[in-house]
Amino acid sequence: NDASGWDCNFDSSDTGGFIADLTDGGYITTIFDPGSNITSCFLGGMRYYRYTPGSGGCDSNKGYFYVLEIDDIETSTGTHEDSPGFACTSRDWGTEAEWVMGQFQYPTL
Repeated sequence: NDASGWDCNFDSSDTGGFIADLTDGGYITTIFDPGSNITSCFLGGMRYYRYTPGSGGCDSNKGYFYVLEIDDIETSTGTHEDSPGFACTSRDWGTEAEWVMGQFQYPTL
């Protein structure tokens, strides 16, 4: 992980394996915005975090969960209208970036 447990990608030279399952599976080769000069995971970057069950006030019975955040969508300011967001009782990740999504390991419990 690149920053405080977050897996980040903010330049094309990143060798940290951002979202390794997607790259290993051949879905993407890299996540990179060539039009930006992002040099930080938390200043315009994209990041992914896999949380332990119960983190952020989430239902621990739903298991591990991930949150994916993108800080800067060039076509919008503030929360992007298509951002699905993600929140639990003690944390709303949707307020932390312009585009946010998350999913539980066992979402139907």
